[in-house]
Amino acid sequence: MNQTFYKTDKGIVVKDNDSIRVKSSFKKTILTEEEFSNSNPIKINKHKYLEELNTFFKNTKFEWEHNGTKFKKLDNFEMNSHSVANYNLNDIPRHGELIKGIGSVFIVMYHGQLYYTFLSGNYFPQMQLFDFFTKQLTSKWTNIKNLAPVMNKDTKQII
Repeated sequence: MNQTFYKTDKGIVVKDNDSIRVKSSFKKTILTEEEFSNSNPIKINKHKYLEELNTFFKNTKFEWEHNGTKFKKLDNFEMNSHSVANYNLNDIPRHGELIKGIGSVFIVMYHGQLYYTFLSGNYFPQMQLFDFFTKQLTSKWTNIKNLAPVMNKDTKQII
């Protein structure tokens, strides 16, 4: 699939053969060709596209409700030298060995979606992401600074 990336008045956009999607959003947003053309698109490369998305999601607050429970995205993890500066990783709840052979995992938000991830001394601060619903490995890796823990607002606890 051939994808091109744009910075527009509507946000960060990816265009492929099938659709034109605003990616800098917490909800699925599809643009028409006319809306896209009228949004002052500036083509950017994939590296710049990912940088822009990381910046958007780092700086954007987000809250939602699921099955009557309220959640919110907390601030992204921040690094100093070789460790996380703004959270104690031992305080982030682990969810057992949900993914065979990986050990305990924890829940994070990345680009507006929930994932599982885990600490691997060999790769840290790079983090491998697992699909939250299927618990299947994705091809996505990112620096921990692009991830955010999630809080249950009702219990005031990180999930």
